[in-house]
Amino acid sequence: MKLATFRPDPASAPLAGTVEGDRIRAFAHGTDGVRRVLAGTQDLASDLGSFALADVQLLAPIPHPGTIFASRSTRALQPPEARLSAPRSCAGSTMRAR
Repeated sequence: MKLATFRPDPASAPLAGTVEGDRIRAFAHGTDGVRRVLAGTQDLASDLGSFALADVQLLAPIPHPGTIFASRSTRALQPPEARLSAPRSCAGSTMRAR
């Protein structure tokens, strides 16, 4: 699922929607709709209209995002291929200018 925040036209208020092919279906008014969906407090059932993706102005998906923290405890949730370390020959090496 692709979530987006957009304006149908420059003078309109922002909407949140889902991108479905070459169209975007609005489900919430305002710029916090995507944040509410990710938090689980907004459903996607509302239908405020469908717009051609080429005709809208895309905005930041989450305007003014908060701080994102990562900890070692989240490492266990990563897929195994994401936990691979660099080969020994590359670790700590620097590139020299020619």
